Amino acid sequence: MTLARALLLLCVVGVAKADQTKCFSAAGKQGPCGPDRQLCGPNFGATAPQYHIHSGTCSMNDPNGPVYDPVYGFYHMFYQDHLAIPNDGAGRGPVYGHAVSRDLTMWARLPVAIWNDRPYDSAAIFTGSATVVNGKVMQIYPGICDKKQWDNCVTGTNFNLAVPADPDNDPLYHNWTKYWGNPIVNNTQRDPSTAWQTPYGEWRLTSYDTTTYGSKDFKSWYVVGKNSDFPQGECPSFFPFPRVVDKVKDPPNVRFPTHVHKASIEGKDWMQVGTWSDGKPGETGSFAPTPSFDFNRQIIDSGNFYASKDLYDPLQQRRINYGWARVSPGSTLSLPREILWSQKMKQLLYVPLREQEALRKDIIVSFKDKQVEGFFATGNNKQLKQAESNVIFEIPKTPGTLGIVAFAGSSPTSTDGIFFYVNITRATLACMLGPEDALCNATVGAVGKSLNFTDVLKLSAGDKTLSFRIFTDQTFAECYWQGGRVAMTANNPQQLDKATVGENLAIRAEFKEGVLVQEMNVWSVSRIWVSPKHVLNTPRPK
Repeated sequence: MTLARALLLLCVVGVAKADQTKCFSAAGKQGPCGPDRQLCGPNFGATAPQYHIHSGTCSMNDPNGPVYDPVYGFYHMFYQDHLAIPNDGAGRGPVYGHAVSRDLTMWARLPVAIWNDRPYDSAAIFTGSATVVNGKVMQIYPGICDKKQWDNCVTGTNFNLAVPADPDNDPLYHNWTKYWGNPIVNNTQRDPSTAWQTPYGEWRLTSYDTTTYGSKDFKSWYVVGKNSDFPQGECPSFFPFPRVVDKVKDPPNVRFPTHVHKASIEGKDWMQVGTWSDGKPGETGSFAPTPSFDFNRQIIDSGNFYASKDLYDPLQQRRINYGWARVSPGSTLSLPREILWSQKMKQLLYVPLREQEALRKDIIVSFKDKQVEGFFATGNNKQLKQAESNVIFEIPKTPGTLGIVAFAGSSPTSTDGIFFYVNITRATLACMLGPEDALCNATVGAVGKSLNFTDVLKLSAGDKTLSFRIFTDQTFAECYWQGGRVAMTANNPQQLDKATVGENLAIRAEFKEGVLVQEMNVWSVSRIWVSPKHVLNTPRPK
């Protein structure tokens, strides 16, 4: 994360506050931010997102170091929390916020895990990553130094190691301690990735400027060199190729890519797949195209989404990605998305976790086989602002645009809400008349007042339906087309005006003959926040 981008948060999210050095205690006493005072103000309350991870009282941005702890069986999420110890004017933030869960559905907020409390990180704690080393969780984070407090502060950034302070007696890891030998590398660039171990026994990680670092013991690190095969970008990640779905019969001897590289570039997040060869000690390794696979980078989410981080879940043997949802108030994290590879569609998928279904409550809307033409509102209901909607359309036989309006008004002329759509063109329809394995393109997007995001949805000639899965959470929504072929996050531009925010969910079908809605189901969704004691007492899955 760059300091400039952190400051730009004020522009991206209308009501977000800058990093704070004056905070409140739980008793409401104000003073310098620190372990005894880490509330930025009142809780955002019931009109803020309820089932996405957020700080509660402070602005936030990037997810940091998500990890599954194999010792106690908890999932940990850290994030850029916008407060800081003042440190005689050096402290500007952010620091490492912390939340914990047993099941990836119910979460508890914990105290700030890593403060800017050493001379080498007195200004801020930027985006770091977690690695499980010999069964134990370790965090490598970039400390932002101040030349007045750290003489060797040339680039302004250094890498540091932090571990749970009392792992034998604190299973939730409330408190963290910093390695006595920090910085483990001085005068670096920012954003260290999760580390991986090579066949030669060497630990490796990459960073924003594509520099590869190596270590034999995870404490003493050294520069291996820059890797020109990686694109330069913020919050890089590098991990093995994910689980394959939608399997089809490929020609003999087809080899899949081995790895995925992720980077945040020019305000968006991207992944690319390729074949990796580990470098020998002193060599960086190579990342190259895999025959018959596209080596171009693919966008993860073209909406209000950035700086994503992933973790490996050994319980379900899956890769999970979280992004910074740049939404009001103060930002949240996106829903967790499993990363998959669709062999049929030849692309990565981003799919909400199965655990998300455990948060469903009441069924609000449910019907089948309804012909819709123009605008159809399902009815005003406050629960629709905190809901999950699954809608399946039959693919029309003529060109036109169809979709779902979240936070909609009640009338066809209303401009409220976010319209998540698919545009079916004559070219799309002609392509879908071809062989069943033909891949066709359709434009999808999200539009609203001062909002216009677009992406390309791949359709197979064998597809007979179009599916939308939309999660509305008070101030914004996430939409997933065709089981995660496209994912998009959109802040509701009207959410600050409580008098005009729609409390409806509508279908819009701009076709002369209308469209058939094969099925529509909408559930209200529970909030995710519980106490640390609740998380601690939740049984560990067997």
